[in-house]
Amino acid sequence: DIEDSEDDKILDNAWHDTADHDIGDTVPFKLTGTLPSNAAYYTSFTMVFHDTLSDGLSFNNSSVKVFMYDTKYKADVDTDLNDGKDVTDRFSVTTSVTDDCTFEVGCDNVFAIEGVTKDTAFVVYYEATLNENAVIGATGNPNKVYLEFSNNPYGEGTGNTEKDEVVVYTYQLVINKTDSHGHALK
Repeated sequence: DIEDSEDDKILDNAWHDTADHDIGDTVPFKLTGTLPSNAAYYTSFTMVFHDTLSDGLSFNNSSVKVFMYDTKYKADVDTDLNDGKDVTDRFSVTTSVTDDCTFEVGCDNVFAIEGVTKDTAFVVYYEATLNENAVIGATGNPNKVYLEFSNNPYGEGTGNTEKDEVVVYTYQLVINKTDSHGHALK
């Protein structure tokens, strides 16, 4: 969330579940996934983020970056993207998906990435543009995501987290100028 459209230091601001932006603004998003406490029992671990943007948000495919952090705490406090390891090349971005999501960012086996431990957190950063289809007012423009993850350390199988939703709001102000008799002015 930013204070106004002139704020060019978006990463210095706190991340929230809601944000206010103008139509045409680039809206940053952050998705975080962590490993289970029993991660040592897995030989392979799948992690796929399924993201669904509303019609008022246009996904920028080239903006996707994936960083790996030693801990979730480090992922939460990294405001300049200097504390994580860029592992974007180890994750795939798919925009032609079969479920109802807009795109997926995933890795078939995060343990194939050097340095992964049970404490590792993965963060997907990406951008979308608030477009001309944006809903103005209290309904806003929701974005929903869930994480698909390996859930059987002894074999195949995945589970899903509950969907998490954030909303991008935009507003308009209509001003009607009238004269002293209530007649509309240009």
